[in-house]
Amino acid sequence: MDAATYPVKEVQDSIAKYAVAVQINTAEPDDLAKVAMRELRLVWTPLLVWFDHHGVELRRSVGYVAPSSLQAEMALADAQAKLFHAEYQAAEMAFLDVVARWPGLIQAAEGQFWSGVAALRAGDRDRFLANWRVLKQTYGDTIWWEKGSFAQV
Repeated sequence: MDAATYPVKEVQDSIAKYAVAVQINTAEPDDLAKVAMRELRLVWTPLLVWFDHHGVELRRSVGYVAPSSLQAEMALADAQAKLFHAEYQAAEMAFLDVVARWPGLIQAAEGQFWSGVAALRAGDRDRFLANWRVLKQTYGDTIWWEKGSFAQV
């Protein structure tokens, strides 16, 4: 990722907006790195972990991530932070922004799924169903529709 993903300007802009980047030397770890590796349950690299401002893990990604996928992952983490902190309408809009910005990526299907969850948590069953209808129609062949397929939409 050092060669292909991190040098991309849009990735650097997203990191500046959404993250505090920390890199751990896993090849020759010092004592502090070993503690971090244990606490993060790091068994393969690259490992990307997003936390909220309370240190609660929002999401993680193991293995190489292409530049556009990394930007979408960071935006999903930001949206999930809003959802976890009961900012439901803001979360729904943030998830739908992921869908709009990266429609061809699996992260878009995930964003569509979570947009429905956020709408339902906000108390709007109609928006929940509308979001999941789009999930079914647009991303019906993904794991994200499978996760939501119990709903009659």
